[in-house]
Amino acid sequence: MKKKSISLLVLLVFAFSLFCSIAVAAEPSNIAINGDFEAGDATGWYPIGTASVVDTDVYSGSYSAKVATGCSYEQVVTVKPNTNYVLTGWAKSESSDSVMTLGVRNYGGMQAFSTTVSPNYEKLTVTFTTGANTTSAIIFGYRQSAGAGAGYFDDVQVLRLMIFCHIKGW
Repeated sequence: MKKKSISLLVLLVFAFSLFCSIAVAAEPSNIAINGDFEAGDATGWYPIGTASVVDTDVYSGSYSAKVATGCSYEQVVTVKPNTNYVLTGWAKSESSDSVMTLGVRNYGGMQAFSTTVSPNYEKLTVTFTTGANTTSAIIFGYRQSAGAGAGYFDDVQVLRLMIFCHIKGW
């Protein structure tokens, strides 16, 4: 029975692809508040431990977030249930033995994150799907406890992913 179900699913996906071109796009409005820190302060974010907004070591603009070892900035964002999102941002570490993390939790699934140990800004991306009854999630920039030096992050976005079907020939 399981083989028949999988075969039927494969056949349906193939048939669907004959008639439909599938595209994935992000909705253009960022639901993260002050993700670029250009307010010059931490509006929308709350610190866990030592965290600050600085005008040095920025990815773009005039400001970025700086977090000390074992510390983070966090933000509660409003999300829709059963919806796909992508969290992106730029992060770096002062030292190659320290890990900077950009992630999400409390969205109806397991904590998800991406990391870097680069001393240069690197784009981090995390995709997640909210739970059936989830209306908020916590995004964070966290400098893990091992290693020396601070971590930085900037230009954080949370965008809703949308899947489009364009019927071929239309």
